[in-house]
Amino acid sequence: MIEVKNVNKKYNNFLALNNVSFNIKKGSIVGLLGPNGAGKSTTMRILSTYIKPTSGKIKINNIDILKYPDKIKNIIGYLPENVPLYNEMKVIDYMKYRSILKNYSLKKNELNEIFENLKIKNVKNKIIGNLSKGYRQRVGLADTLINKPKIILLDEPTSGLDPEQRLIIANYIKQLSNEITFIISSHILSEIENICNNIIIINKGNIIIHNDFKKEDFYFLKIKNIENLNITDILKKISVIKKFEIINNIEDIFNIKISFYKKEDIDYFYNEIKKFSLIIRELRKYKNNLENTYLKLIKNGIKT
Repeated sequence: MIEVKNVNKKYNNFLALNNVSFNIKKGSIVGLLGPNGAGKSTTMRILSTYIKPTSGKIKINNIDILKYPDKIKNIIGYLPENVPLYNEMKVIDYMKYRSILKNYSLKKNELNEIFENLKIKNVKNKIIGNLSKGYRQRVGLADTLINKPKIILLDEPTSGLDPEQRLIIANYIKQLSNEITFIISSHILSEIENICNNIIIINKGNIIIHNDFKKEDFYFLKIKNIENLNITDILKKISVIKKFEIINNIEDIFNIKISFYKKEDIDYFYNEIKKFSLIIRELRKYKNNLENTYLKLIKNGIKT
């Protein structure tokens, strides 16, 4: 759906994006992460054709966005961090007006469905300027959906919203992901972890990771090996172990990262270990969440 190859963006002498490349499959919900000034908003603005890259190639739905920006605008919805709305208009009138600008014949049932799913039907006849930030944010998201885009770019879509409002937006994004590819830029890592199935982390204009993000629970296992047994061979024989990695060993103490197919497997694991002359000193659960991954990569500048 999206192909970005060797994209650079310079502002005078400042390199905002440095040889950025990534591919995004249809139906993905991608979290675009990075510290302030990393290049996230620049990436969003380039993909939306709001600004042009200094160099590089980009295709969206197999269309060259530099050659055919108008075609791209017809298939993309873009919600910037500061939602641009006409404060003097009623919500319903604003939506109808925006559909005219997008040259899309908006049917009443389509509009009602959007209002229902974003929980804004009760404010459709109210002046936008009188709405709370949460409602304004959802009106902005409704605007991006008017012309049934194939891709939606969301820049901090839930910034400043309460938990209930965030949940409304998150649930609707998941519901739409069968039809629409999403790229979501956010500093709320727990939210990205909940919504997204793919992440891109960018720092100082460089992509440092782009992959499927899958949460996985694993354990730190500390074993005392008093008879100098082959720990690797023993662990390979225990069927409930999904995977393991020996981090280090100091004399007869082995520190191991280990995961199981399901939580109930731990009891079986204990019983199997008892068959050998091994002593479990510690088995401590550790969750490999997005926050830990993100902070480690940003701190160390690791590229993967």
